[in-house]
Amino acid sequence: MLDLYAGTGALAFEALSRGALDAVLVEAHARTAAQITRTAHDLGLADRARVQSARAEAAAAALAAAVGRGEAPFGLVLIDPPYDVPTSALEQLLVALLPALEPDAVVAVERSSRSAPLVWPAEYADDGTKAYGETVVQYGGPSTVDEAEGALGDEHDERGMHDSGR
Repeated sequence: MLDLYAGTGALAFEALSRGALDAVLVEAHARTAAQITRTAHDLGLADRARVQSARAEAAAAALAAAVGRGEAPFGLVLIDPPYDVPTSALEQLLVALLPALEPDAVVAVERSSRSAPLVWPAEYADDGTKAYGETVVQYGGPSTVDEAEGALGDEHDERGMHDSGR
């Protein structure tokens, strides 16, 4: 699984506690990333949690390139940016991230209810939105194409983590 804008790492640590085999946590703030590394060690998860101190955009490009070189793609991506990150920047991030995803990956993007709604790039299916007070979580993932018909697949397919656990 991939946790972009990891903050404290809580989302990835929760995913690891619920069965994710490993996690990549990306946090731009170096001191915060160092604290995430210490927390992973304290929780006994250091061997399953890889922390990167990098901007989400740079990490997305690097992870996509790594998948192109044979690393396992991600089946679950959690994106919880600071609320001041422009929606357009998140939409560009999703495009850059696409090559790093499993075909039926789940991507969850958390935003303020006051933020402009995310418009999923054309390569993604919009799997819905849930509101929790001031917080909105938008769900999506790579679109699937039914090769026999050449039509977009059901954008409400069940999506989940695969054997790779990423």
